[in-house]
Amino acid sequence: MHRADKCSHVIICTNKRGTAKNIPDIEEICATSAAIQNILLAATEKNIATFWSTGGMCHTNEFKHFFGYNDEDTVLGILYIGYTEKPLPIAKRNTPIEDKIKYYK
Repeated sequence: MHRADKCSHVIICTNKRGTAKNIPDIEEICATSAAIQNILLAATEKNIATFWSTGGMCHTNEFKHFFGYNDEDTVLGILYIGYTEKPLPIAKRNTPIEDKIKYYK
């Protein structure tokens, strides 16, 4: 409830459905998610802390309508962004990358 109090910026990440109905929803959602990931990577490069929240209220129609979006639009999450006095943690992999990727010839 007070997560936004601890950051300087809050970004509502939304995939606004385009008029080209020949483009599947999943393609637009993937493209929007890639853009969000690029924002997170750029912020980390600048030593800015981020948190991408994808649950709870952002999946309700009331939330979408409050920000002026339609039912067919998709909220992909909320980005919380700001500086921190603590050093940013270095990411650790739970499993080796080799266990997640298969190469085929």
